Amino acid sequence: MMFEPDDELFPVLPPTRTRRPAGPEDLAATIAFTVILVAVGLFLSFLVVLEHMGVAACSASLTGCDYALLEATTWITPAATIAALGFAIVALARRPWSRRRTWWVPVLGLAFTACAFAVASALVRTALGTSP
Repeated sequence: MMFEPDDELFPVLPPTRTRRPAGPEDLAATIAFTVILVAVGLFLSFLVVLEHMGVAACSASLTGCDYALLEATTWITPAATIAALGFAIVALARRPWSRRRTWWVPVLGLAFTACAFAVASALVRTALGTSP
């Protein structure tokens, strides 16, 4: 027709998206991932302590061990776990007001804890003077 608007001159704008509030399944996923974060953090912290058992090889080593570095590596993974747990708890506490999905916060905490474990493990190997 003659008076119909042309789509090229007047593009149709997409409808505005409204944010869907996070439902109970998001709350359940966030709590489950937070529990998994605590369990994995405890397990990885225990593994770092087990890696410290290699200090027995220091007496036979010519260069010895870096005991200060070993002491510092003891707290890397637990500190990362506690920091990630703190962020997850803050996200859970803000959830009713922000209406955003929060399941990804403990998942990022899991990744952060795993990276902290990898760094701590590499530092333990360095402190003990063993090859990677």
